[in-house]
Amino acid sequence: MAYLIAATNFTDVSEHAVYYAAGLATMHHLELAILHSFEFPAMVSDMPLPASLIDDTRQDAETKINVLSDAVSATYTGLKVSHSVGYGSMVDAVERYSLDHGTPLLLILGNSNTTENASWFFSTLKAAALRLSQPVLAIPPEAALQAVRKICFAADTSHAFSTKVISTLADIATLLGCEIHVLNVQQHGIPREEVPELPVGLLSGLSGREAHYHVAYADDTDGAILQFCSENQVDMLAVLKGNYSFLENLLHKSHTKALSSTATIPLLILHDEPGI
Repeated sequence: MAYLIAATNFTDVSEHAVYYAAGLATMHHLELAILHSFEFPAMVSDMPLPASLIDDTRQDAETKINVLSDAVSATYTGLKVSHSVGYGSMVDAVERYSLDHGTPLLLILGNSNTTENASWFFSTLKAAALRLSQPVLAIPPEAALQAVRKICFAADTSHAFSTKVISTLADIATLLGCEIHVLNVQQHGIPREEVPELPVGLLSGLSGREAHYHVAYADDTDGAILQFCSENQVDMLAVLKGNYSFLENLLHKSHTKALSSTATIPLLILHDEPGI
C-alpha cells in the first residue's frame, strides 16, 4: 500500500510534522512510517566510538519513537503506523527503509526558522534533493491540517521540465484532489508579447488536469510568489529543487513581509533524478 515517511528529530517542530503527516495519510487512505536517525560529529581521534554510546543513544531513541508512534496511533485510530530508528543521516534511513518497503509518496519534514530545527531541516533537505527521487513536503510549525484546494507551482520558464517532475506534481494534485496554479514571474518592464512561453512539456503534462496559468511582474521574484499565494488562498507551494536562495529566504524571519502572511503554507520540493 502507498505510504508516507515522516522524519523526526523529536523537536516540537518535527513532531508537529509527524502529526500532520498522520492526518494527511488518514485523509487519503495511506500508511505512515515514522523515521529517526542519529549520528555523531566526526572525531579528530582515530579511536572508534564506544559501542555503549551508540547502544545507549539508540535505546533512548527507540523509547522516544515508541512513545510518539503510540500517541499518533491513539490520535488517528485505524491508521497503520510503523517506525524505525537507524544510525547515520536521515537520508540514509530513508534509503534503507525504501529498499525494504518501496518508495514512499512523500518525505515529510518539519521546517522552522528557529535554531532548534532549521539546521537539521535544511541539511536533510539538501541531502534529500541530491540523493532521493521522491518529493519532500516541508511543514511549518503553524500549518494546520486541512484539505488542500490549491497548489501553486512556481515555474521557471528557463527550466526544461522533465516528464517525471510534471507527472509527480500532477499525481500529487490528483491524490489531494486540488487545483494546480502555475505561476510565471517576470521582471517589470517586459512587454507581454515578449514573456517566454511555458515549456510544452509542462503544458502537455498538465493537460486534462484542473490547471490554471498566471504571469506576475515583479523585481522581487520570491516576494511575488509569496504575495500570489497570500492573495489567492493557496494551500501549498511547490518549487523545484536547486532554488536554494528561495528556500533559504523562506526559512528566515528577515524575508519579506509577505512571508509572515504565508508562513503556514506547506512547501513541496520537487526534483528530477537524484544528483541532477
